[in-house]
Amino acid sequence: MDPEYYELNVLTVKSDVYSFGVVLLELLTGKRVILKNEDEEGPLINMEKFIAEKISVGELVRILDPRVRLPDTKEMEVVELLAYMALYCVNLEGRERPSMNDIVANLGRVLALCDDSHGSISSISISIGRMKN
Repeated sequence: MDPEYYELNVLTVKSDVYSFGVVLLELLTGKRVILKNEDEEGPLINMEKFIAEKISVGELVRILDPRVRLPDTKEMEVVELLAYMALYCVNLEGRERPSMNDIVANLGRVLALCDDSHGSISSISISIGRMKN
């Protein structure tokens, strides 16, 4: 549930964006939104913080769903783009999240990358609200 909902008691379009980001993170990792520590003790871990830390140190591949084969180099770039998009979607502040139009456009670009065996992933720009890669 959108953290802003707890403060404002109002669901917004950005609440849907947050929920989409949560689903995308769960699909990428094969885990629920709230994780237990690896030793099964201590406090619960918020998945977006956990994933953000892993991405920042170049360990995204270690947290992908183990039931799915590891992506090749081109596929990994697409997975990274999806992971970053998901992280932007679960931003705690709604105004910092992308719009659904941005998400649809980015998913179209990602799909085009997957279909284009000759294209370079790094040549595609992904727009997340005010951010562009």
